[in-house]
Amino acid sequence: MNQKISWIYFVIVFLSIAFSMIFHEFGHYIVGIVLGYHMQMDLDSVRAIGEYSSSLDMKLEILGGPLFTLLQTVIVALVLLIRKSILLYPLLIGGAMMRVIPYLNGFFNYDTILKEDEGKLSAAIGLSPVVLPILVIIILIGIVIYIQYRLKF
Repeated sequence: MNQKISWIYFVIVFLSIAFSMIFHEFGHYIVGIVLGYHMQMDLDSVRAIGEYSSSLDMKLEILGGPLFTLLQTVIVALVLLIRKSILLYPLLIGGAMMRVIPYLNGFFNYDTILKEDEGKLSAAIGLSPVVLPILVIIILIGIVIYIQYRLKF
């Protein structure tokens, strides 16, 4: 394999993971701003400055990150179907892995599930904390598998 291509691909993978993290957090940020809150954003977290005025606002802000991750995955999947470029693949898998990896840790530490967006939201709406994480993971991994099957990656 050409070393230059390997190096470039490594950089693309790294940047894709960083982009996926930032885009996910940006989802929380945008929803908070749209709801009228002043938001503070770090690399791996976003929070409202002050209290939420309602439980619904808090739930919507939590939902913003996973929705942006799903949006990223769907858009990249559509672009991959059109462009068929392996260089875009890390953006597809980056979003999915960003949601899967924390929940793999949750198998060994149940409290981890309650710290992640989907687990928090599940508990907040009265479901078992594993319901939304499983649903989101099935959707994201399903999209990745579909693209792999269609494009023979």
